[in-house]
Amino acid sequence: ESEIPNSSKKTKLIQFTTEVERFMHASDLIITKPGGLTVSEALACNLPLAVFDAIPGQEEDNANFLQTHDMGVRVTKENFSAVVSSLIEHKE
Repeated sequence: ESEIPNSSKKTKLIQFTTEVERFMHASDLIITKPGGLTVSEALACNLPLAVFDAIPGQEEDNANFLQTHDMGVRVTKENFSAVVSSLIEHKE
């Protein structure tokens, strides 16, 4: 577990795991690249996404789709902390 600046919420960084479904169902937000499988799994779990570093093509299209349909936001190195902190603190 680690802390996000200006947040009272506990956070846990999960790197590689074989228990994707378990962690997704226990999560409030997923932060990831917008690859097809991860996006599909998150949407199936009704889990909002914060996506970064989309490569041109499928990932860029996925990121645009998520943002257009209010299913996710794009984050950059510059706004990452502020955006993620806001999403966690103001969960709707």
